[in-house]
Amino acid sequence: MTHKHKLQVKKHQFFLEQNRKDPITGDSIQENDTIVICAVCKSAFLEESWNYIGRQHCNQFSTLKTIPREDALVVRPKKIKYKRAKKVVNHERNETLRSIFILLAIVVPMGFYVYCMMNYIKPDDTTLLFIGAFLTAGICGVAILFIEDIFKDKMPD
Repeated sequence: MTHKHKLQVKKHQFFLEQNRKDPITGDSIQENDTIVICAVCKSAFLEESWNYIGRQHCNQFSTLKTIPREDALVVRPKKIKYKRAKKVVNHERNETLRSIFILLAIVVPMGFYVYCMMNYIKPDDTTLLFIGAFLTAGICGVAILFIEDIFKDKMPD
């Protein structure tokens, strides 16, 4: 249930002296305004703003039944709950890395070799070194992933 409060100078003077603003509209909260106060963070919302945000704040629907007294109005910092990112399954990661290594080992050097042949460039030592480096890197990467798959039960995450 939403608890609404119509502000009056006689009853709520200490609250009005705080010169609060509605967090949604930025309008000043004044006498004769109807407000709703979040039960968790004690933010005061104009009734229209409360309805606009779906009658909930701080992931809950509770509102204060009464406007807190001056000595009871303690705003506690909101505790933030962090969600841990889901751990990527090693199998999915290995498949991605395996694809990258195969790309390095086969596609890049062969593409470069075909480019040389199409443009009548005779492969020299630098070209062969380039092709060999990519082949070696790719084959080693794939081999490491295969070894990791074999010993996956014995390896820490």
